[in-house]
Amino acid sequence: MSFLSKSNAEVDKYDSLEILKNRFAKGEISEDDYQRMRELLLT
Repeated sequence: MSFLSKSNAEVDKYDSLEILKNRFAKGEISEDDYQRMRELLLT
């Protein structure tokens, strides 16, 4: 049996990026906002 060894911070970052992608895809945020928020999440 194997377990994922991702930390909570990594999981939260992944979830946040998915939410951000979905909001951009739905047109809820502009491309500029998407890029700015994505950079903040990845730093």
